[in-house]
Amino acid sequence: MRLRCVRQSPVFEKFFAGTRSENGFFPFLHFVAFLCVAMRGLASSIFLVLFCGVSQAEENTSPADATVSSAVASEGLVASPRIETKTLESSHFVLHYDARLEQTTPDYAAQALLALEAARRNLQTLLGVVANQSIAVFLDLEDAYSQEVEARFGFATIAFYDGAMHLRAPRGAGVELYALLQHEYFHAVFREKVGADQPFWLNEGLAELFERSTLQHPGLNESELRELEEAVRSGRWIPLPRLERNFVGLREDEIRLAYLESSVAAIWVQEHVGGGAMPKLFEALAAAKQRSDAVDVALRAVLGLDTAGIDQALRDTFFARLEAVSPQ
Repeated sequence: MRLRCVRQSPVFEKFFAGTRSENGFFPFLHFVAFLCVAMRGLASSIFLVLFCGVSQAEENTSPADATVSSAVASEGLVASPRIETKTLESSHFVLHYDARLEQTTPDYAAQALLALEAARRNLQTLLGVVANQSIAVFLDLEDAYSQEVEARFGFATIAFYDGAMHLRAPRGAGVELYALLQHEYFHAVFREKVGADQPFWLNEGLAELFERSTLQHPGLNESELRELEEAVRSGRWIPLPRLERNFVGLREDEIRLAYLESSVAAIWVQEHVGGGAMPKLFEALAAAKQRSDAVDVALRAVLGLDTAGIDQALRDTFFARLEAVSPQ
């Protein structure tokens, strides 16, 4: 899920100077994918047909859309209210979108599918995991999206995943759309592999890192690290076990802090899980999900620490940073 109050576009830097995971989230493999998303008109349409298996755009009453609508209904999902919707498919995604998006970008849907297929390739390269099932994606303009969100949540969001990807679509099919689709695609894969959204801090943290890395700005910048240091120093740090289930009940300033903590915790996991072992962690989480202590069982099995242990390791890291800059 993406909450509106924490949406931003800073210039991100690496987490620590000289830290770059050799097999993790920080490769420079997104240049081609980014070019694809920047394509316009005929070129993007040709690329979609040749390489992504995209079918011709149809109205949402088409047989293919009826099949997807049935699947969505069977999952208890609610299609976003729209005046006019269209559907476009690729090999791995079924996109339902507000027709008004084509007023500013005629090939909006084609570019969105390019971004989704790029997200699939990126995540397979980075973690060796992809969604096995075709994913339904709903792109709404703010008016229609807000109606649905008001009916379902008590807070503002710009995207969420509930078995399908729902996004408040930006007017232009550019970098913002590309990054947001990457983020929500990760949530779809996490749910499929783990069978749940927990630990929420790991789910959101990895999704945030995946989104940032697609923009070639991995990790946290120095300002964000100082914000985390201050949270530790002042006692505002939110214990990681509090972020295991969800972020519900947090104040707006706490939600931003929760995202930062989740991101730095995900970096810690990525650095300690070992090369190519993230699928192993997903499998451990899935295998233990029937237990009340499922998250801690899986974390101990793969990382040797439970949630509280990772939380303490992170605090120790920031205390060490504070001591390093404190006057003697």
